[in-house]
Amino acid sequence: MPPTEEAPQPRGDQAPTTKKPRRKPRHKKPVNELLVTAAALDIVVTVRGNPRMADFLKTPRFRNGVVNDTGTPENHFDWARVELEPAIQSADTRLNDWKQGASAEDVKPHVKVPLKASTAASPATVSAPASAQAPDLQAKAPLEASSAAPPAAVSAPTPASAQAPALQTQQPAASVTMQDVLDRFDKVEARLQDEVGTLKVKVDKLEVDNRTLKGQVGALKGENRILNRNSSKLEGKIGALERKNKTLARKVGSLKGDNSRLTREVGMLKRDSNAQQRNVDTLERELNVASEKIENQGKFIDTLMVPYRRARVLARRRLLKAYRDMLVKSVDGYKKYSVAELITIIQTNASSNYDDVDVWTLMEYKRVSGIIHLDPKLAEVLQVYRYEDANYQEVFHRVYKRRPTPEELASVEVAFSE
Repeated sequence: MPPTEEAPQPRGDQAPTTKKPRRKPRHKKPVNELLVTAAALDIVVTVRGNPRMADFLKTPRFRNGVVNDTGTPENHFDWARVELEPAIQSADTRLNDWKQGASAEDVKPHVKVPLKASTAASPATVSAPASAQAPDLQAKAPLEASSAAPPAAVSAPTPASAQAPALQTQQPAASVTMQDVLDRFDKVEARLQDEVGTLKVKVDKLEVDNRTLKGQVGALKGENRILNRNSSKLEGKIGALERKNKTLARKVGSLKGDNSRLTREVGMLKRDSNAQQRNVDTLERELNVASEKIENQGKFIDTLMVPYRRARVLARRRLLKAYRDMLVKSVDGYKKYSVAELITIIQTNASSNYDDVDVWTLMEYKRVSGIIHLDPKLAEVLQVYRYEDANYQEVFHRVYKRRPTPEELASVEVAFSE
C-alpha cells in the first residue's frame, strides 16, 4: 500500500489556526444617474443612494464629475448659481423625491451649472470666430484669458498629437457662439435683478417686522419688569405664608396632642359616666324602696295622729275654759255677760287695769271658740298656736301661775311643725 500522507501537526509553540467567518456582503447603495448641463454639454453624473439634493450639489464628488466630464477647470464654473429644474421645495428634498416631482410635472429633471461671466466671455473657454466678436470684447480677451488661466496655458500652443484627452472633450463647445453666451448672461442678469427686487421687498418687510418686534420687545421688557416686581412681592408673600404654614403645622401638632389627650379623658369620663349611671340606677332603686317605706310610714303616722289630734283639741278646749274662768274672776260681777260683752267692757273701760294681754286673750278665746264649735280641721286648729313664744308663755303664766316646762314647749313646737 502506498504510504498515506499525514496532516501536518502544529508545533508546540504555534496555536492551531481557525478560519475566520466570512463577513456578510454589504448591501451596495443603488446607483442613480443625474443629468447635468454644464459648459453647453449634457453629461451624466452617477449618484449613490438617495442623498439630499442641496447637500449633494456641494460635494466634491459632484463637482469633480462635472469637471472631468466637461474638461473645464473647476474655477470656471459659478457653483453658487447651480439651478435645478424643477426647483426643490426645501433643503431636505432628496433625489428620488425630486425625480418623482419632476415626473408628476412632466418635466425632465436636470441640473444646470453655469459658467462665470468672465469665463463665458473669454476666448480661452469659448471658441467663437474673431470676426463675430465685438471690438471691446476682442480687446478684453487677452486680459481675461490671462486672468482666468495660468500663464503656462497662455504660452506656446501644444501640438495636436500632444493634447490631453480632457482637451479633446471640449471640441463640441466650439458650436457655442458669443451671442448665446450674451443671451444667457442677459437672462441670468434679469433673473438676478428680479431676485434683488424680491429681496428688497423682503428686506423692507423685515425692517417693518423688526420695528414692530422692537416695540413688542420694549413692551415685553416693561411687562417683564412689572412681573419681576410682582414676583418679588409674591416671593415675600410666599415666604410669609410658609412661615404661617410652619406655625400652623406646629399648632396642628399641638392640637393633635391635645386631641389625643382629650380623647383619653373622654374615654375615662365615659367609663366614669357609665359607673355613675349604674350608681344612679342603684340610687333610684333605693329611692323607690325608701319612698315605699315613707309612704307606709305616713299611713302609719296618719293612723296614730287621729287620737293625738283629738287629745290636742280637748287640751285646747280646757285651756280656753281656763281663759274664761280667769277673765270672769278678773271681771268680778260680770259673770252674767258673754265673752263678747266682756271684751267690749274691757275695751271701753278706760279706768280699768286690763292690759293688752287680757284683750288678746279674749280675742283668741272668741276666735278659737268659733273654730272649735264649727268642728274645724286639724290645720285650722293649729293656726291658733302660731304666735310668738313670749305671748304663749305669758298666757301660760297667767293661767297656770308658772312657766311652761321644756316638754310643754316642745309639744307646742311639734304642733307648729305639723
